[in-house]
Amino acid sequence: VSEQVVLALKAGKAEMGVFVEGSNTEGLDVQVFRADELVLIFPKGHHLTGKKPIAFSETLDEQWISLNPGAAMLNQQMSAASAIGKRINLRMQVNSFDAVTQMVASGLGVALLPKVFALSVLKANHLNWRPLQDKWAQRKLLVGIRKDAEAEVIALRDFLTQP
Repeated sequence: VSEQVVLALKAGKAEMGVFVEGSNTEGLDVQVFRADELVLIFPKGHHLTGKKPIAFSETLDEQWISLNPGAAMLNQQMSAASAIGKRINLRMQVNSFDAVTQMVASGLGVALLPKVFALSVLKANHLNWRPLQDKWAQRKLLVGIRKDAEAEVIALRDFLTQP
C-alpha cells in the first residue's frame, strides 16, 4: 500500500520504496519511476465486454473487488465515484493483486488492476479487460528515498529511473 511505503521511508524502516503518486512525500527525495495505467478486469462473457474505453461511471452498478483500505487504487476509485455523487459497491477487499484476480475469476465482481499486471494474468484466469476513459486511470509510480540516503541507494535509484 503506497501510504505504508511512504511511512516506512519516513520512519527509516526502508531505504527505498516505489509507490503511487499522491502520498505526502515531504522530507523524501522522489523521482518518477514509471507510468501506470489502471484497467477494468472481468470474467469472459461479462456484459461489460467491449474494446473501446469505458467510463468508470458506467461501472458503478457492479460488485467491486478491491484492495484493502489505504490502497491508492481504492482511494482513486472512491474519489472518482464521490465526485459524481455515487459510491462504489465494494463486495470484497483483499490484500494483493493475485487475490483480486482470483475473486474476479470466481465471478464475485469486477476490479481495477494495473495494466501490466492484468495482461500477465488474463489468459490463465479466463478474464477480459477494458481500458478506462478517465484521466485518473493514468498514474505515475514514484521511487522515493530518504534525503540522507547512502551513495549506493542513490545510485540504485538513479539506475532505476533512467529512461
